[in-house]
Amino acid sequence: MVQLNAFNSERPFPKGGCYARRDHHLPVKSEEARNRFPHLDHEPTLNDLTVISDQGAVYFGPKAWLMVLWALCRYREWSYRLASPELLPTTRRVVIDLTT
Repeated sequence: MVQLNAFNSERPFPKGGCYARRDHHLPVKSEEARNRFPHLDHEPTLNDLTVISDQGAVYFGPKAWLMVLWALCRYREWSYRLASPELLPTTRRVVIDLTT
């Protein structure tokens, strides 16, 4: 899983839990990010979290936060709960509350 993170480069993943897979962090709009993902629209990565799966699926905003929760074994059950259309918009706030 690759994470393009704009809001906090010093703490790219929330604390706690284990990662489901080895992760990679790339600076937003960096040359490396543009070279690895030339077809990605890099502008949205400035505003919120972007996650790219090993298979190339791209997740922005609430769905990206959901992927972060899923990748953290300790919080995986929360990812299933928050996946509903009613709760999905609250995902970022819940992730921050759960992991700080």
